[in-house]
Amino acid sequence: IAAAASGTDDKAAAEIEQAAERAVGRGGPAAAARALERAAQLSSEPAVRGRRLVAAARAAYDAGQLDRALELAAAGAAQVDHPGDAAEAAWVRAQVAYERSSPAEASALALAAAAPVVSTDPVRAVAVLTEATWCARDAGDVDLLRRCAQRLRSVRDGPALLVDGLAGFTTLLDGDVAAAVPPLRRLVFAARDGGMDGTGER
Repeated sequence: IAAAASGTDDKAAAEIEQAAERAVGRGGPAAAARALERAAQLSSEPAVRGRRLVAAARAAYDAGQLDRALELAAAGAAQVDHPGDAAEAAWVRAQVAYERSSPAEASALALAAAAPVVSTDPVRAVAVLTEATWCARDAGDVDLLRRCAQRLRSVRDGPALLVDGLAGFTTLLDGDVAAAVPPLRRLVFAARDGGMDGTGER
């Protein structure tokens, strides 16, 4: 399909995107990245093109193609009109930064990535902020940990146990053991008793 199509062709783009999803399911992220990039090229609507470029960036990252992931994320971010797509593009950048630069930079980028979706997509926001918290921990940056806790507490309608537990974790690393223990205890007990659904994990 991709080889035969030229110009814009939304039907062909949709078919190629579906093929990319199957490639991901078969464990072929590199092939998925190529297909999604081609689907984006064939897309007539800028926002759809941007979404597919961001998806291609995610697949490229998963394939270990870090430079390509950054290029695709930047191209996609310039065209998307949905906060979730913007957050995903920024999240890819944060994950590349962790591998290429420093945990501190990755944490700051992840904090920025969560901003567009804190009020619109709390589950995604918590997932990104979870990563920001772990990056700040790895960096040993107390100020970043405080910012992570503050942002986590601003998430409404998110998974309350996880939000409170992560905020408690940052409070613990900040030295306030008494305030940190209760939310961490609730999170641990919920995980032990099967009360967690894996929210916050990619």
